Amino acid sequence: MSRAAKRDPLVIGLIGILGIAVVLIGLFRLDDLPFVNSGQVGYRADFTDAGGLRTGDPVEISGIRVGAVRRIDIAANHVVIEFRVGGPVRLGSTTTAGIKVGSLLGAKYLEVEPHGSGRLAHGATIPLARTTAAYDVVEAFSQLTETAGAIDKKRVAQALDTIATTFAGSPSHVRGVLHGLATFSAAIASRDTEVKELLRHARGTTEVLARRRGDIGHLVSATNQVLAELATRRTAIHRLLVTTTALADQLDGVVTDNQATLNPALRDLHGVVTLLAQRQHQLGETVRNLDVFLRVFTNTLGSGRWFDAIIPNVGTAITLGGAR
Repeated sequence: MSRAAKRDPLVIGLIGILGIAVVLIGLFRLDDLPFVNSGQVGYRADFTDAGGLRTGDPVEISGIRVGAVRRIDIAANHVVIEFRVGGPVRLGSTTTAGIKVGSLLGAKYLEVEPHGSGRLAHGATIPLARTTAAYDVVEAFSQLTETAGAIDKKRVAQALDTIATTFAGSPSHVRGVLHGLATFSAAIASRDTEVKELLRHARGTTEVLARRRGDIGHLVSATNQVLAELATRRTAIHRLLVTTTALADQLDGVVTDNQATLNPALRDLHGVVTLLAQRQHQLGETVRNLDVFLRVFTNTLGSGRWFDAIIPNVGTAITLGGAR
């Protein structure tokens, strides 16, 4: 019996499963392998909140991407953000960091500003005193819709009406201002349902834009590429338009110069087309009958310079030949 046959299948199976598990763990933790990120340095930064920053978002210095956010953890009363910086980048001992808004759609990135002498040690942490969180525009609008939707418009209108009544004996310009406020509050109160619906749709719109910010960013980038290509081809496009205009002018001149000849020809062509349309059924029958005639004619004259014929009701077929 061979050595391969003596091996225990259970042991082989366990070794295979262990090897697959090691490979999967290595793939999931690929960025932690020393030979993969040999040119990158890892750091940490403490923030009061993550401000919408996500794992994988870019790390930039002066608008240039130098790394990516690796991990975001909660530690006590603050957030710890781990990130890596690659390339010939030197971070000083008093380096600052901040979460910035990358677009109007709410995309975030980590902005690092090198400061100070020396060099920030590998794995060092930038404290809260040197970090700033981002102001989320999308979240602010969402909170605005919730706050505005919770306002009792009728009570606000009653309060403004009361103020207007109290200041009834005031000068004319003051009464005019208060009367305008009362009218404005009455208009809002009468449109309470419409205002709530508008705010609800506004919140839904901001949420959709926030979810689709990546797609919209790609769309804007593609649009920029199209516009750039059009700008580079503007000379060719201008020449094409000029040539097309000249061709249209030439065709217009040809038609104008030959109008006396073209009009009778077009009328005759119209008559021919009308006649063909009226005789469409007869033309179809002619084509079908011609098909049968040509098939029989081909079979009869398909023997070279001679033709064959058979006289029916005769015991032996008689071939009649004749030169063509």
